[in-house]
Formats: sequence, C-alpha cells, structure tokens
Amino acid sequence: STEAIRKALAQPISLGLRMQREDLHHCLLLADCYNANPVSMQSAIEFWRELEPEREHMAILGDMLELGPAAADYHDMIGAILTEKGYDALITVGELSMRYHSQDSTLRERHFPRVDDLLASNVLNEIKPGAVILVKASHSIKLEKVLPRLRGER
Repeated sequence: STEAIRKALAQPISLGLRMQREDLHHCLLLADCYNANPVSMQSAIEFWRELEPEREHMAILGDMLELGPAAADYHDMIGAILTEKGYDALITVGELSMRYHSQDSTLRERHFPRVDDLLASNVLNEIKPGAVILVKASHSIKLEKVLPRLRGER
C-alpha cells in the first residue's frame, strides 16, 4: 500500500561500515571502511572535522584503491585537504596513504604498510579520551579490523 511504502521510506537506512556513527564511552567513532574514493574521502573528512570541533580529531585512513594512473595525485589531494582542515593525529595504512601526511613534524602521525602492522603496535592505546575518530579506506585495506580494538572489545 501507499502508506506502507511511505513508512518504509521514512525509516533510516543503516549500511554497515558506511559512515557508521558509534558514540562510545571513550570516543566518537565514525567507521567508513566499505569504500573510498576521492569524493567520498573528502566528504568524510569535511563531516568529521565539523563534528564537535572542540574535541580532538584523529583519523585512521587507508589507501583509496582502483584509481588508475592518477592514484598518487588523488592521494596527494586528500593530503592537502587534511592539511587544510587540520587534525590532531593521523594514522595511515597502505602504500599510497603515506601521501596524506603533512610536512609538519609537530603533528602526531604514524604510517603502517598493513593493518596487521597497526594492530601489532601500541598506537591505538594512545588515543585521547573523547576523540572524534574517523576510520576510512577502501575495503581491501581491511581497516574494519581496528574497529573491535577501538570499541574496547579486545
């Protein structure tokens, strides 16, 4: 019926690992580990930076895959956006995401070739209470593996 359709359309759609917001006791987590391209990465960064601006902002970002010959340029563009918008801490995972890093040596930045290297480190234990954390990369980077640790599940 028309009424059933209207009710169904009014319901929020929750797509796992797509800008999933989790208000945790120690941080605000934005998990978007399903897909990443220059437009979605820019949009996510802009949303994340405007969300509760008085809090510390930490990004855990990975490569954007399947971008073709311009991949390095697109990663440089995201690095420029991050520098412009600002951040308190940045962790990157993958081959090209190192290009997101700033030249400012005073910023808290770390890079890992693979997500398992990140998980083997103690970097996630250094998250400041109350931080707004963005986790975003192409799905093949497997950043969803960090979500249980961020949630305090292990």
